[in-house]
Formats: sequence, structure tokens, C-alpha cells
Amino acid sequence: MNDQDHTYQFYFPNYFSAQNTFVKYLKHSNKYEDYCFGKVEAYYIDQENYGTRRVLPGISDDEKYRREYLWNEFTNWLKWNKSGRNIFSFSEDLLQMLSHTDVDDVELDSLKFPYDNFYLSLRHLKLPFIAQEENLIDGVYVNIEYNDNLDEESTFDFSIILDFVGDYEKYAIKYNDSVSEIFNFTFKRFNIALDKKQGIKNIHQALLDHKEFFRQEIVLKETNGDKVIDIFQFNQQLIERTIRVVINSLLYLSLPDRDLKQNYGDLPVHLSTKLSNAKTKRKKEVVEQDIKQAGFTKINFVGQNFKGIINQHKKAAGEVPTHWRRGHWRNQRYGEELIESRLIWIRPTIVNKAIGIAEKGHIYYN
Repeated sequence: MNDQDHTYQFYFPNYFSAQNTFVKYLKHSNKYEDYCFGKVEAYYIDQENYGTRRVLPGISDDEKYRREYLWNEFTNWLKWNKSGRNIFSFSEDLLQMLSHTDVDDVELDSLKFPYDNFYLSLRHLKLPFIAQEENLIDGVYVNIEYNDNLDEESTFDFSIILDFVGDYEKYAIKYNDSVSEIFNFTFKRFNIALDKKQGIKNIHQALLDHKEFFRQEIVLKETNGDKVIDIFQFNQQLIERTIRVVINSLLYLSLPDRDLKQNYGDLPVHLSTKLSNAKTKRKKEVVEQDIKQAGFTKINFVGQNFKGIINQHKKAAGEVPTHWRRGHWRNQRYGEELIESRLIWIRPTIVNKAIGIAEKGHIYYN
């Protein structure tokens, strides 16, 4: 890991929450909701009925949309915080390899999740949030929702909700001014749902379903056509830029021999000293509880042994132009009578165009 990776504030959930004092409202989220949307007050409907509404007087429309954006990020952070504050930080080389691995045919029920809610850092890829603009994708909150009430109307088995984060305040203001509630809920977020009853079993089918839902529920129902079309296109481009690396990261985390190490990063000196001086299991447990109470958790560093592998391939090619040969996942049958199956990762490789030879390699998935 580099020095930045080792910095706890390098990761969006930590630095954005610190900037906006989210911890202050950890146990009183209703107060932050009042700040973002105004306090609830009663209002007269007719002679016999009263209703309630939130009133936020004296602020501009831009400030209103900024607070809506903050509320969305607060609720993301709050759920992540209450779910264990898990962060996965992949090395740049491994992220590059995963982003050059195809996923369309991957079956959704092949995915296994380390937690139901966690944060995946993507900053190393330097992916733009919107093409030709400078604001980058910092990472993504991954939230898994299981359907415990399957019926004729609700047929999905589980849904992967991906909410991408970064410095997007200006986009929230620009697009929410005329297209209410679309920015936070669809512009930077999309769902991938396994729905066997509806024939949605792999990634390609799930993305087609998401696209059609967006078109039917939002594009066709909104009157401000131009901005909705812009948002639709931005959302589709966001999917194209991110879907391979996100899904492949989830698959990689399912591998039994994955390269993963946990580390606290840059703890305050007094906590770091206490931890290094704790020589027994019990003393370490006590110090780790103190660390947790101070708001620090271990970061999951993934793929550190992959560092430098891309440069090695490029150096081997010398001055000859190179290109990526895409990777993919392949089902392999095994066991008695071959009734079990597992995915094999056929890694992408950098190919010497003049020779056309790439180093072979695969990883098994159980």
C-alpha cells in the first residue's frame, strides 16, 4: 500500500463524514433530517383534518438541493457505519485487471458477499463521474437487500444497490433544480437484481432490466425531457465505466485464496502505542475495543501482491505497442460425477502486439 492508502481519511466515508460532522448526528439522525428538510409542522387541510409537512424557510433553491444531497450521503454513511464500517481497498494493478475482465455472462447467484453493506474504494482507477469532466468516482457503497417476502408482485431474490460517491454537490444542484429526486436515486445509483421468476439470472439481463425500469418509471414520466435524457445517458455511461470492476471485485472477494490483509492504517499515536504494547490476546482485545470506540476500524487491503505486475508486462514488451487481452470467468465442473461447479478467473493480460503471446493464469472460485 502507498502512504495515501495507509491514511484513514483517504476514504470517502471517513473524510466526507468528518467534513460534515455526521458523527454528531449518529444517535440523533432526526435532527440532521430537520437541518436538511426543515422541522415538521402541522398545517390546516379542511375543517376536520390537519396534516404535517416539513418547512425550511429562508434558503435558496441551491441550498435546498445541497442539503438533499447531504441527506443522501448521510443515510448512506449511517447504514455503512451501523453495519461495521467495512472498507475494501484494492491495489491499482488488481483493479485494472478486474476492469478488463468481462462479466456479462456471470450468473448472479455466483456472487457471494463478505458483508451486506460495505464500501469499495475506486479512487485508484481515476474514473470520471461524467465523461470529459474532472470530478472522479471516489468509490461505491455496496448494499445487499434480500427479499424475504417473495410473491407475485415482488419476485426478486436479492438486489445489489450500488451508490457511487465523490465530490458531486454541483451536479446535485444543477440537475435537481428541475428534475426532483432523480439525482440521488438514479443518477449516481443503480440496482442489479436476481429475479429468477422473471428470467433475470445474469449481469447482462439485470442491466437490461435496470435500463428498462429507468426508461419506464422516470424518462417517460418526467416532463423536463432534456435533463432527464441527460441523466439517463449519464447513468448508462456510469454503468459502462464501473460494472466490470465492481462485479469482478465482488467475485474476487469470494475466492478462497484471495490476497487480503487487514490493517488499521494511521492510528493516532496513543492508540498505536497501546496496540503495539499489548502482548496478550486479552489486552489486544481491550485495546481494539478502545480503537473501535474512537471511530477506527481495520481496512481490508486487497491485492497487494499484484502491485507492479502491469509494469512488468510493459517492460517485457519494450518499445513494442501493447494492448489488453480481456479476461473472463468460466464455469468448471468438478467433484463426484461433476455435479458441483466453480468459476475460474481467466485473467486479462497485456499482450505484445508483434508477438501476440500473453502469460496464462487463472484463479479458482468456490
